[in-house]
Amino acid sequence: MATAQIVACSTSSSLPSLRFVDESFPVASSPEYRIQPGDELDIRFFRTPELNEVVTVRPDGRISLPYISVTQVTGMTPEELDANLTEQYSEQLVEPDIDVIVQSFGGQKIYVGGEVERPGIVEYTSPMTIIEAAIIAGGFTDRADIREILLIRKGPDSQPHGIKVNVGESLAGEDMHAERLLAADVVYVPRSRIANADLFVDQYIRQLLIFRGFGINFGYDLDDQF
Repeated sequence: MATAQIVACSTSSSLPSLRFVDESFPVASSPEYRIQPGDELDIRFFRTPELNEVVTVRPDGRISLPYISVTQVTGMTPEELDANLTEQYSEQLVEPDIDVIVQSFGGQKIYVGGEVERPGIVEYTSPMTIIEAAIIAGGFTDRADIREILLIRKGPDSQPHGIKVNVGESLAGEDMHAERLLAADVVYVPRSRIANADLFVDQYIRQLLIFRGFGINFGYDLDDQF
């Protein structure tokens, strides 16, 4: 996967610059998911199934369960919440065996722009890849360059970081790890060079001259030159 070792400066001092990073930066990895408001949690008690609950994380980041205090869960991984609940229920149950499963993800988004049929906001589900997000956005257009898709993600320094991803490798059956997405990612699909050449011919030669009533005959077909 090709990457760039440069910093692209913003056009405005009020906007953050976009830093292109090498493969050692964890911009394209998928860290453990952390629970967010709006998530639906399936909490299972294997020894006492009568306590099983499906709860939605409230806007304040808390959930309510029988026999224990209201629990703040935002920012926890499912495993951390599992340990927290096991500790709390150990005062009520003998050797509680609890499992926490995130059933749905509330209000989390990914933006997909550029050469897809319906650019815009995509509801985030985990795990999700660039290809899956593009399919939800209507699929790649025939002008898309899938070899240099730009993935933008907030890095550990809270600044936007970018990496170029070749999803053609995934379509060929190779490792898809580099294109797994996280909530709030931005995916930009660029136009291919051939498509840019076709656009130039169409906009600046055919449409412009034909609209003005000019005819051109250079003795060859413009399409053959691009």
